[in-house]
Amino acid sequence: MAYLGVDAPRLLPLKSRDVLVVNASDRSIRAHATSPDAIEEFIERGVRVVSVGTLHAKVIATELFAVVGSANASANSERADEATIITDQKSVINQVRDFVMNLIAQSTELDANFLVHARKVWNEGQGADIVGVAGQTTPEPDFLPVPITRVFLDESAAYKVSEAEKKIRRQSKVRARSSTGPREKYWLDWYRYTGAAPFRVGDVLFLAHTRTLARGRVDTVLHPPAVVKSDAIPIPGGNGDVGFVLSYRTADVAIPMDEANQRLRDTGASNPRLDYPRQVTGDILRSSLFALWKIDVT
Repeated sequence: MAYLGVDAPRLLPLKSRDVLVVNASDRSIRAHATSPDAIEEFIERGVRVVSVGTLHAKVIATELFAVVGSANASANSERADEATIITDQKSVINQVRDFVMNLIAQSTELDANFLVHARKVWNEGQGADIVGVAGQTTPEPDFLPVPITRVFLDESAAYKVSEAEKKIRRQSKVRARSSTGPREKYWLDWYRYTGAAPFRVGDVLFLAHTRTLARGRVDTVLHPPAVVKSDAIPIPGGNGDVGFVLSYRTADVAIPMDEANQRLRDTGASNPRLDYPRQVTGDILRSSLFALWKIDVT
């Protein structure tokens, strides 16, 4: 399937062990023809997702049927006049399957590292035209609650995610999507919390995240503001831990902690202590935190 719109997970009912070949070239992502959020959702389902940068074909092969047509997996193709042939003829199924297997042999595997790169490329784009692909025109709602009542600093770290948690995370993000706005503007993440959960829907979190780099180097970054989109969700087998669905603006990127601290001190927040989890009540620190990402809340 050449191009994946933001609605692709709804349109393609793929499941674990299925294989999806897409065109996830920088050009396709920059043009907003292939959505990193859609790719991520398929990967979370257990679908193997690979990319061939020259792909323009739209075919599907199953054990019983072959589908050959002009439609991409997008809302735009739902609205357009497309043509599709579905057949159970064995010879055609085998030809389509061989075609797909040849694509897989020359493909690039897509994973979490690719998604980091893809989101940066997506943010560079303006929905530029690709022949045969139309842009997305979904209206954009406000990102932050009005008024902003509670703001928190907290910490996050990488951990091994169980299959049960992956399932509840995926289900929770699907439920939260309808109130979040278009995928090209906002993406959803999952935040696991240990202890009595202090957060509620509409709170804003700034998370300090420590990550291990090559050769054992450690790096800490401050993530952009995230809006809590769900109540606390119990994690099966999580020893009392809960999860929250968070919404981020896709255009925002994390800032190195040293840089964030210095910029806050420069704006008058003399001791920001960004690595100290707490509710942020001071007006100067609150407004300065949002200003790191050019958001005016004064």
